[in-house]
Amino acid sequence: MKRLRQLRTSKNLTQKDVAEFLGVDRTTYVKYETGASEPNFETLQKLAAFFGVSTDYLLNQKRTPALTEKDERDIARELEKTLNRLQDSDGALMFDGEPLDDDTRELLRASLENQIRMAKIIAKQKYTPKKYRKTPEQNEG
Repeated sequence: MKRLRQLRTSKNLTQKDVAEFLGVDRTTYVKYETGASEPNFETLQKLAAFFGVSTDYLLNQKRTPALTEKDERDIARELEKTLNRLQDSDGALMFDGEPLDDDTRELLRASLENQIRMAKIIAKQKYTPKKYRKTPEQNEG
């Protein structure tokens, strides 16, 4: 799946990072990226959520609207606002009264970003009139 590499490198992640998230070995993930094998549906859904895109987008189906620079700024702003709301007065993110460690905090941040991104994409799909819809490929050109 050609888009996996683009998504991974755009987030400055290694193949090992994504493989660990999926719970597979690096070789298996490399096969997904090169198209030597295809992930099952559950893994495909995990990849889509991880990268904040739809499964259609990963499968090269041209239904996912592209996000603009303004959309990206909105996502970043909403992410920071949400994370700030979750912090206690000492500036630490807390779970069950305990501060989160750095790894967990980063995973929470990535998960929140992906969910905000997916919400933005779904809203664009739902509320943008068909005649104004563009695919990511159309936005690049």
